[in-house]
Amino acid sequence: MISIESVRTAIEPVLQDNDISKSTIRTLGGNPPVLEISIYSKNNKVDLDLCEKVSREISAVLDQIDDAQEAYMLDVCSYGAERELESSDEIRENIGSYIHVELINPQKGFDKLEGYLDSLENDELTVSYMDKTAKRKAVIKLDNVKLIRLAVKL
Repeated sequence: MISIESVRTAIEPVLQDNDISKSTIRTLGGNPPVLEISIYSKNNKVDLDLCEKVSREISAVLDQIDDAQEAYMLDVCSYGAERELESSDEIRENIGSYIHVELINPQKGFDKLEGYLDSLENDELTVSYMDKTAKRKAVIKLDNVKLIRLAVKL
């Protein structure tokens, strides 16, 4: 199968043309193996139409450069509703969103927390959450965050 670096280089113009701000490329087992490309667009929000459009464009590019004899399937998909926030910029873009945070060291009796992201200032998150019927705020240092992702509130 074509290398991930070759794919990344080849599809970069397609991603830019479609305002894709983040992508992850990986190979998954199977027969045939799957080349999975997860995409995120902060402007357009990723929906099925965008995935289909980007998939067609990427497929055309890969057909031109792929000289491997091995068959594979291409899967262009969204990161999903509960995608991980991997940088301070992504965290800032999602202020006001409902999030799930896991801590390295427990703080005030919790090691996980779900609530609304209020701010990111001076390497500290402020999260509003419900403690039974009381609304509370937690201030969490970024270096104590093991995982931060968007969450779906039910």
